[in-house]
Amino acid sequence: MKRLIVMDMDGTLLNEKKQIPQKTLESLIAQEEKGAHLVLASGRGKERLIDFAKQLKMDEYEGYLIESNGSCIFDIAKDTREEIKTMSHEEADVVFKYLRTTYPKHDIVIMGRQHALLNTSSTLLSTGALAA
Repeated sequence: MKRLIVMDMDGTLLNEKKQIPQKTLESLIAQEEKGAHLVLASGRGKERLIDFAKQLKMDEYEGYLIESNGSCIFDIAKDTREEIKTMSHEEADVVFKYLRTTYPKHDIVIMGRQHALLNTSSTLLSTGALAA
């Protein structure tokens, strides 16, 4: 049976300087040496998580990333990515309308495979293709 230690990034694993504190780093690596597998869970994508994963030696100890707000699982040791579910345009539209109605002054960012949509209370910006 695998023992997993799952961590959020900002405000949990990372300190205010956006770094893993040395004592935390050492403790987590010690847990990996005892057989635990680390999982970084974040709204960030793989590209913004992989350096932290390497600091934690997750490539050596078979760690995982739950990335992009839970939409993908990346197996670091196997270098494989599994997409959990992508919302249809209709589903995304329902969520967007709810958020815009419920939180009219908040910014909303919707990210897809190739594009991102930023919607503020006064601006709508759609970017071109995103880096893979």
